[in-house]
Amino acid sequence: MQETVLYHPPSTSPPALLCVDVSPSGKRIACGSAAGRVLVLDPRSRRARRALVGHEDAVVQVRFLGSDKSLLSVGWDGTVRKWSTARGSSGAVATLTHDSPVKSLCVDPDTGLGAAGSQSGQVVVFDLASLETRHSLVVHDRDVSGVCLLNDGHDLLTVSWDGRCRLTKVRKRARPRDLLSLDTRIRAMAVDPNDTACILGLHDGRVVLVEVPGGTVTELGCHSDAAVAVAISPTGDLVATGGWDRTINVWDLSERHLVQSQRCLSGITSLAWSTDGRSVLMTNFAGMLSVWSLD
Repeated sequence: MQETVLYHPPSTSPPALLCVDVSPSGKRIACGSAAGRVLVLDPRSRRARRALVGHEDAVVQVRFLGSDKSLLSVGWDGTVRKWSTARGSSGAVATLTHDSPVKSLCVDPDTGLGAAGSQSGQVVVFDLASLETRHSLVVHDRDVSGVCLLNDGHDLLTVSWDGRCRLTKVRKRARPRDLLSLDTRIRAMAVDPNDTACILGLHDGRVVLVEVPGGTVTELGCHSDAAVAVAISPTGDLVATGGWDRTINVWDLSERHLVQSQRCLSGITSLAWSTDGRSVLMTNFAGMLSVWSLD
């Protein structure tokens, strides 16, 4: 894999970059930092075009809202914030407040819904346009580390540091159904484009595939330290995982085996695929954003 550095912080002791997302056009990249800022970058010029300021603690998830013009961010300050990326705009255009630090985020522009999971185990389903709460559910006992809306927003798939992967009927307020229950933290989740399987990164380093809604589990492999980042390619045939072992692994989901592995210089915090599926973007504890092209 070939690395290209897209952003290198100017300071000698920069805050970590904790999350990354690519806009649908591929012309903008958003990153959240441990210092509470959201950076909007141009991958062609490799420059930060905007620094969105408003969070009072680390920004741990960012998602574009179906275009380059707006995005959502969540942070340890307990807020979901909606931003305009246009020049001249200032401050968040809307804010949703949780009862504890927010740890996970998903958006579904087709249904106009988003969901955010917090440290307390609560998940709030909200309207993307206004950030008004539609449903508030206590799904887990502690940190919700991954969340995804399925079936036009009727179902909610979540994972947590309590070791559970759960499927919940949102509107019926039914008791969550466990697809998987483990004795280790689930650190990260990504769902395939067909919503038929999720890939989980575990605190003990394992990477597992869970079929949805059946719950059949297949172990893909293992990092030598916590697997904290998972991203599925746009076509759904590859998954990239990153760990505190400073390694990016790329797995073939059809054959379910490792196809590429790359050692990095710093601990990995998040991963995202390019829109063409030919490369993987990575943020790390050194505050850098890199893109790794597949061999």
